Amino acid sequence: MIARILLAALLAAAALPARADRLVQVRPGPEGEDVAVYGFFPALARGSYDTLYSFSATGDAGEDHSMQTFLKFPIGPGFLGANETVKLAELRVTYAFDYGDNGNVNDEPGSLSCSVVTQPWSESNATWSNRPAFAPPFQTLQNVTALGPLSFDVTSVVQAWATGATANHGFALTAASERVLGFYSFEKTGVDQNLRPYLLAIVGPSGIADADGYGNACDPDLNGDGIVNFTDLARLKAWFFGSSGPSALVP
Repeated sequence: MIARILLAALLAAAALPARADRLVQVRPGPEGEDVAVYGFFPALARGSYDTLYSFSATGDAGEDHSMQTFLKFPIGPGFLGANETVKLAELRVTYAFDYGDNGNVNDEPGSLSCSVVTQPWSESNATWSNRPAFAPPFQTLQNVTALGPLSFDVTSVVQAWATGATANHGFALTAASERVLGFYSFEKTGVDQNLRPYLLAIVGPSGIADADGYGNACDPDLNGDGIVNFTDLARLKAWFFGSSGPSALVP
């Protein structure tokens, strides 16, 4: 009789809908924080501009003409639901233009590096002279030769921000090449939203108990094999009539 009751409970719990992963898009509007600082005008605050750039260049007299881009997305505690984790996250930017209109085009293959910014900053007053510090690049895209979308895997970074493990000061996009990589900023209007920087994240059940999306307290799949059957019933009976406690249910 008890076995029937236990089996009925297991089958009823198994009928519950599985918690699904969900896609989250983070697309700041004009109120978002982004800026491209310019070495040639080190005190110029460009936070209100609708263009961003990344490249390294030196003028004929040795002056620095490099530019670096800084992006910040509103991610922190509260981004994840209960028992959720970041399974995948991508930073996406579109190489949308260069200096072609000004007759200044460098055709060498470009590179674009992404780093984690380690200091607070604001687009309203960020300049080349006071730009925030950032860590060494965690990913570099090489041989950029054509306009189009570019993406970085930022899964671990977004997870750390979302759990509060590290403070969110955003990303730095830098280039060691002279090829001018131009992007539209959050302030840019009248263009497809995919041409502005954005984040895509897949978040879902953390599976911290048995890796199948449910905590053990409410999970009928006691051995985590994705199937509810008599093996799970046997485990439950062993614990129910024993003294070893719930740890006996862990594979």
